[in-house]
Amino acid sequence: MRCFLKRVAFLCGLLVACTTTTGPASTAWQGEFNTVHSPDSIGGDVAVVSTDRMHASIQINNAPAGTILTWELRSGSCVQPGDILGGRGVYPSLAPDATGSAGAEALVDATMSPDGRYEAAVLDASRSVLACADLERQ
Repeated sequence: MRCFLKRVAFLCGLLVACTTTTGPASTAWQGEFNTVHSPDSIGGDVAVVSTDRMHASIQINNAPAGTILTWELRSGSCVQPGDILGGRGVYPSLAPDATGSAGAEALVDATMSPDGRYEAAVLDASRSVLACADLERQ
């Protein structure tokens, strides 16, 4: 949790730094993962700052060690997911260590509407969703 709070503080710093009277509007989002389809109770969190593009940071725990997982941000919700934001190729893979922890950051050439609904998903190699987080605007 301490690592997540540092990441949120960093992203909030980006939000403040990006807010100007002439620059694009900024929004910050965050969410906590809940297990969807996994024998492991995958947890973790995600934080996003959206201006003219998005800076996203993810941290997962209790994931199966020795696997390669993917993640993505999407419009919609965990119950009703929409389109991937920015395309699959912009999100670096997650490789959980022996404790099941992994983290990554992505710069995404897309934006999030302040009125929109968004979610983050952690997926296995077959693209099955293992964990999902509905994002809340901060």
